[in-house]
Amino acid sequence: MLTYPQPKTGLEGKFSLQYALAAGVLDGQYTLWSCTDEAVHRTQLHALYPRLSVAEDPRCTGDDPLLETRSSGSRGVVEVEAVRTDGQRATVRIARAPGHPSCELTWDDIATKFMDCVTHTRINPGKAERAFGILKRLETCVDVREVLTLLH
Repeated sequence: MLTYPQPKTGLEGKFSLQYALAAGVLDGQYTLWSCTDEAVHRTQLHALYPRLSVAEDPRCTGDDPLLETRSSGSRGVVEVEAVRTDGQRATVRIARAPGHPSCELTWDDIATKFMDCVTHTRINPGKAERAFGILKRLETCVDVREVLTLLH
């Protein structure tokens, strides 16, 4: 699924491991802005591509006999190794993506994503925070129109 080693658009950036790694190094986080054409066209980002090496390691697929039938988010592991110019190495291994049922997002994670979405709208941030507070307690919400009014 990661078919764009040097994406030209924000949409292609969503399907580029090289872009995800370079943007992570530059930005330290991923937001909706990360998936824009503007973000993908940054010169600092393009300067990192030649320094990235991406390869699929058979060790990461494990010995699951049903591997080919599983969705991309539920098979194998992802391992990223960074090698600094001084030779120091750091490796991160992720067995389940954040948001997977066995790796649930925290309310803080969800709030950050929600407010990032709000920045790309005309919704008042204060009202959005109040709406999110209600959404966190949705099972006790008597009238969902309050949320709709805040987000309108």
